[in-house]
Amino acid sequence: MLAWTASSGATSYHVKRATVSGGPYTQVAAPATVGYTDTAVVVGSAYYYVVTALNSYGESANSSQASAMPTAATTAVSVSVNVLTDRHYISPFVYGVNFPNNPAYVQDTGTTMVRWGGNAATPYNWKNFDTNASADWYFQNRPWDSTANPPWPVDSVQYVTAVQNVAAAQLRAAQSLQSAQTSLNNQPSNVQSALNSLNNAQTAVATAQANLDNAVIKATVAGVVTTISAQVGENVSSTSTTGFIVIANTGSMALHGTIGEADIVKLKLGQVATVTVDAIGTAKMTGKVTSLDPVATISGGVPVYGVDVTIDLPNQAVKPGMSGTANVIIASSPNALTVPNLAVKTASGRRYLTVMKDGQQVDTDVTFGISNDTVTEVLTGVQEGDVVVLPQPRATTTGAGGRGIQFGGGGGGNPVPGR
Repeated sequence: MLAWTASSGATSYHVKRATVSGGPYTQVAAPATVGYTDTAVVVGSAYYYVVTALNSYGESANSSQASAMPTAATTAVSVSVNVLTDRHYISPFVYGVNFPNNPAYVQDTGTTMVRWGGNAATPYNWKNFDTNASADWYFQNRPWDSTANPPWPVDSVQYVTAVQNVAAAQLRAAQSLQSAQTSLNNQPSNVQSALNSLNNAQTAVATAQANLDNAVIKATVAGVVTTISAQVGENVSSTSTTGFIVIANTGSMALHGTIGEADIVKLKLGQVATVTVDAIGTAKMTGKVTSLDPVATISGGVPVYGVDVTIDLPNQAVKPGMSGTANVIIASSPNALTVPNLAVKTASGRRYLTVMKDGQQVDTDVTFGISNDTVTEVLTGVQEGDVVVLPQPRATTTGAGGRGIQFGGGGGGNPVPGR
């Protein structure tokens, strides 16, 4: 196919051809497009082409020459030869003697086939494992002689049978090998299948065990069952706010109470407390703050906060539901110098003590520390042994006197309980 670049303003083209380079050229086509296929050519001959452009003003000069040599169209032909088809084994027994002198010669040479007459050039027919008997009227096999050493077989029939048996045996062996290879190749999938079955069985066992475990109700803590609100066979709702079995945890007891907003800020988790239970007298137990409500509740118009104090070693006589009191230790001062709270006086924002000095009552400024319901710690201003004046009861007040009390040390450093 010839192709060229379009010429601006051209309405058609003339394709010209020559059999020799340089012309003369003969017009062979007038296409309106920029391509042309020349079919009137001879395969193997050289051709030379030029193109001119035409419009209403005339025809242009020849283009540059182009050459081409047509070739015959080719078709790919695929030939497949199977060398294994129509095969036949050529028996070594087909080789024989043509026109032997006597039978003894045949026997001495061990020849399997003998030609006693006819055309000596008749070939052996490998297709049928015999001779061309139609052209050779006298061609015979040696007879079978089992007494010979080695025995004489009957022509190639025996050999062909043996070869066929070998081929069949080889085929069976190949099939067995293929079967064994297939079984070997299938082993990974068989192992995976067995593993999947094992996993499924293990899952089934785990599910059955879980179902069995779920059939038994177990408490999360040790204790004493106090109430049962359902019977065997009844359905229990998971949305219930109270359990259908209530267990009292007797191994751990906590005192629950409330405290005002002014005191809740003094408490922290883990603080030590002393606990007394009304029903068992003045016996004290130790405990720790284990819970503080983050949000207040209103009780009698006053905001209060819930507090739990867990008893370390509950007295065996303590039962759930009993009332008690917990004093939380919010601060302590070992070996503190203390005075009774009654001795502390306040006037115009000033806190002081009245101390006896040289028989006279002297108001003395002091620095106070922590306090509880009964005593207050004194840090500076007085010393151990000084006498402090306590106010007299109103009903028996006479004169200007007052009771005196001598300061005492903290002794063994017992902590001051909070209030």
